[in-house]
Amino acid sequence: MLTLAFDLGKTRCRVALFDDNRRLAEAEQPGSSGLADPNGVEDALRAMAAATAQLKVTKADAVCAGLAGLGRARDRAPALAAGLARAYGTANIVLSSDITISHAGALGGAPGVVLAAGTGSVALAIDQAGKSTLSGGWGYLLGDDGSGYAIGRAGLAAALREHDGRGGSPQLRRLAEQRFGSLEALPTTIHTSANPPRLIATFTPDVAAAAQAGDPIATRIWQTAAQALAATAVAAGQRVFGPNQPFDIATAGGLFNAGPLLVLPFEDELRRTAPQVRLVSRQGDALDGARLLATRTGLPHNSLLLRPPLSITSP
Repeated sequence: MLTLAFDLGKTRCRVALFDDNRRLAEAEQPGSSGLADPNGVEDALRAMAAATAQLKVTKADAVCAGLAGLGRARDRAPALAAGLARAYGTANIVLSSDITISHAGALGGAPGVVLAAGTGSVALAIDQAGKSTLSGGWGYLLGDDGSGYAIGRAGLAAALREHDGRGGSPQLRRLAEQRFGSLEALPTTIHTSANPPRLIATFTPDVAAAAQAGDPIATRIWQTAAQALAATAVAAGQRVFGPNQPFDIATAGGLFNAGPLLVLPFEDELRRTAPQVRLVSRQGDALDGARLLATRTGLPHNSLLLRPPLSITSP
């Protein structure tokens, strides 16, 4: 069975072709503007078509697409599903949010909590019966605690405090100037950017470098992020599984590529605040999760999926 799995966000669109459970090939293209935008469906279909063109794939037995922002643009789902059906010659179309396919991939379709942390941050908890909830995911103006955006912003704020003589970090000031140029022009650079949170998040590796070099302010920024992420994951789990009940947590997203700098304080915070939970290794990525959702029934994620002509439920 040939399955196309998509992971579509505003930054990038990833696709993989599976033959049953074997990944044959994958490709990546820039993402799309977002389904809620006036041309959101067309942009999404264009991004997915560009990605599959690299694989030279025109037909599939099943398609599953996890899309950022689908929950806020549910009215666009039927048109998107119809476009995918026409493009790949199959009526077996499954749509979900990007965090849902990340959950399925990271836990291999099992119940538990998946914390996704990249530019933003969100946790999804699902129990065996399919009860689910989100924690976080409110966007950079209202949330995204512990995210790459939050770390980058805290690092730039420390650089600007040093610039002003308000007790910031000389190391972070130097790194900010290397990346962005004059700090006097930094507000204009950020506020005129097409994607301010993404641009701010590009400073996250510099905050990591400063922490690894022993900068105390940068180190505290990462510790604060770890605490916020642990709180997000635990809150999601407790709302679904109940207070003080055990559940598994897996992590996803590029922020955890920081390694011990984030993972160690994250583990410490989980042990301190929720010793009953178990941090487990990620079994697969979002594309693996999309394949599972397209080809397996009876998973606890089913209430979160759109299988045309059904309607999608939150989150």
